[in-house]
Amino acid sequence: MLLPSLTNRKRGFTLVELLIVIAIIGILISVGLASFRRAQTQTRDGQRKADIGNIRGALEQFYSDNNLYPASLTELETNPSPTNPYLKQVPTDPQAAAYIYQGGGQTYCIASDLEINSGTDPGTCSGAHNYVQTQSD
Repeated sequence: MLLPSLTNRKRGFTLVELLIVIAIIGILISVGLASFRRAQTQTRDGQRKADIGNIRGALEQFYSDNNLYPASLTELETNPSPTNPYLKQVPTDPQAAAYIYQGGGQTYCIASDLEINSGTDPGTCSGAHNYVQTQSD
């Protein structure tokens, strides 16, 4: 004959088993969030580089037409005419900051601060930035 305590035993998870599962889920979530944040940061840095590349293209077109670089980026939105500008709109940083631009005459410097240091030497363009492009780059 079986003892009543053994036959009435309920099936289920113990507290220790539940805590282990919760800890594993927590670790997986934290690793996933860290990877997601890194991917977002890389995407924003890629957008910054692409924006600066587009601005550089418009600057070179402006230079080709005028034999000098514009004094400000807003000139790219209004020249050669408001209906046919070099850029319809000057791009802004993905986090709403403006790109740093110094130009006019025969030189220009455009800069941004990348969230992930690219390992390149920081240039100067009205201060130290870790991503700088000039007319000679």
